[in-house]
Amino acid sequence: MSNIVLQPNASGTGSITIATPNTNTDRTLNIPDEAGTLLSSASSVASSKLTGALPALDGSALTGVGKILQVVQSQGTSSITFSQDFSAYSTIVNATITPSSTTSGILIMVQNAVDGCGSGSYPALKGHIARGATSLDGMELVLYQGSTQSHRIAVIHHNYIDYPNTTSSVTYNSNWANSTGSTQSGTYNGAGNQYDSSRMFLFEIEG
Repeated sequence: MSNIVLQPNASGTGSITIATPNTNTDRTLNIPDEAGTLLSSASSVASSKLTGALPALDGSALTGVGKILQVVQSQGTSSITFSQDFSAYSTIVNATITPSSTTSGILIMVQNAVDGCGSGSYPALKGHIARGATSLDGMELVLYQGSTQSHRIAVIHHNYIDYPNTTSSVTYNSNWANSTGSTQSGTYNGAGNQYDSSRMFLFEIEG
């Protein structure tokens, strides 16, 4: 028969009490046949000690991992005309989101479907992501035109993360302007399908 030995500590002055629960059921606690230290609810476990398959985690209980709280998608629905010579910007697609916390970040991902025409020159396009009337991040590009007037169509991806510090609704715009030549369609939304439309995606990320 194996024995249970309680080994007191000669230097300690406190007492360890093993308390039984209020139960009317006989229960057996099996002690593993190996050396080691028993863990309590106050103990920590090194990550190197975790092996095997972990149980499924409830995402609502996770903290500090940048959870995506909500996603908003918007698609351009009509053809927009760029202003000439950067005289003004036109919004080609926008989306609105209401953050659930003032600490949330908003990841903005835009697929800009644009058409530049420079009447035989090299048309330049300027664009920026804006929160309302506030410009957040911009870009400029030149579409190679060649020697004759023709259209140059591009799908331009533009990403930015913003921290609006509000729980009120926020509208983000993708604004573009044409530099030279005749004003042209700024986004191919005429057919209204996934191949010629600008799109905006907003992801609220837990702060």
